[in-house]
Amino acid sequence: MRLNAILVFVLACMATITSADTYSMRHVQTWLAQLGYNPGPIDGSYGRGTASALTQFYISLGTEFDGTLDQNEIDDLRDQLRKNGEQFVDSLWQPSTVNSRNFSNLEIHSTHSIPAEVRPTGRVPNWGQVPSSSSDSREQFIIDENFQVRRGQRVLLENKIIRMVASGNKVKGIKIFGDLEIRNSLIIWEQKFNQQVALSVERGGNLEIYNSYGFARDGLWWWWDFQDGSKVILDRALLDVWTTAHGSVSYSARNFSQTRLTLREDLKKSDIFIENSINTDLEIFTPRGSSTALSVPPSKAEVNWTLGNFYRNSSIELINSKVGRIDVTLTNDSDITLVNYADGQLGLNIDGGQGRRKTCAIDGFGDPISMRGIWVDRRTWDIHCNNSSVTFINSNVVAFWATIWGNMELEVTNSRLIDPSNVGCKANFIIRNSTMNLIRTFSQDWCGSHDAKTFVSDSDIKQGVDASGSRAYVWLHNTVVRSQERSEALSAREGATIVQHVSRSIPW
Repeated sequence: MRLNAILVFVLACMATITSADTYSMRHVQTWLAQLGYNPGPIDGSYGRGTASALTQFYISLGTEFDGTLDQNEIDDLRDQLRKNGEQFVDSLWQPSTVNSRNFSNLEIHSTHSIPAEVRPTGRVPNWGQVPSSSSDSREQFIIDENFQVRRGQRVLLENKIIRMVASGNKVKGIKIFGDLEIRNSLIIWEQKFNQQVALSVERGGNLEIYNSYGFARDGLWWWWDFQDGSKVILDRALLDVWTTAHGSVSYSARNFSQTRLTLREDLKKSDIFIENSINTDLEIFTPRGSSTALSVPPSKAEVNWTLGNFYRNSSIELINSKVGRIDVTLTNDSDITLVNYADGQLGLNIDGGQGRRKTCAIDGFGDPISMRGIWVDRRTWDIHCNNSSVTFINSNVVAFWATIWGNMELEVTNSRLIDPSNVGCKANFIIRNSTMNLIRTFSQDWCGSHDAKTFVSDSDIKQGVDASGSRAYVWLHNTVVRSQERSEALSAREGATIVQHVSRSIPW
């Protein structure tokens, strides 16, 4: 019996690998792991672990592995995944051939040696200390939040220090309907609070940035929107700005540019091409109604990665690029399975609507004490508020962020959050025994006279509390706000209320 088992194992290790559609060995290994058979490292190499897992898989089916990995095995694995209610992974990454020395020897974008022509003169949050330059003689070009590029107009800003200075206290936007091109310039974004001003490239608008550097002077969150029908080109552009793509967008970032990009659920017919990126952060929203699985590359890896057919008629591709992080955001009516996710950070985008009130709870998502995360072989969280679920397989669950609004209540306990947001319209947010960076609560006029209520108890807030609007309320009980010496740590604007609460009981 022992000799027969050894013979079967040896024959399996000698298996022939033939062409099987467009699926790679990594797909086979990932599917085996999803089904509970350990193939060893997901490395694309056919070895003893993969052969043994295939053998065990066929034993469970009451048959034998025939020693040849071809389309029959592909079909059998996918059929079994379907029977088990699993989504088979069709999006994979491969390590890039780019050596880290290619990134450290850049003449422009090394954090520690940015040359004078693009060197900032102010404080540089998130990128370390950069020596100041008193010899920068470029002309300053100052714009405010009412700046626009009209349709049919072309604006070239070259060899400038571009200062975007918010002149008021309202949330406003810079609109690009025509063509805006920036070359050899420094962009300094100055605003009074997080997300006060956004730059929006509208339908038919083009934004091109070459050989330039940009940062938010006060460390506040700045962002740009790329609307349906817009085009964006970044070439040697190091911009510490978060951006969002909607609908059909043409986006390319080449030659050691930085990408920080959210792909919204309505993305379609888009081309997203990133090559030789010094750092790529992606936030991937699941299309509503979708049910799929993803294999996500780890942070700090240099990869080639393609996001399959996740978005309709779209191509999303990273070539020889370094990953900062890739996060997944769960939208209404969708189910996602995340496999081999070493940096499991999830977003929740929950629309409670205005119908019957919805309630849901999340417990034990990540480690409240640190960002190390918790390792799971397999665990599912059902998010009843938006009829969705997320399953982690062979993954490290680190943290999540949530944006909620509508007629709903979400309670989070014993978890690690990033920047949870309550956008109001009857939404209640309860957080207990958890840790978060920044928490925000806004009341909105467009949905009527409804409150946004947030209660935080026995928790730790690393950066601050941001509330806006006369119907925005935040109660804090036994909760430490670590940055209270900073003026923006507790920010109540436009009639918002932030109060200390004496009890663990919910105040409404």
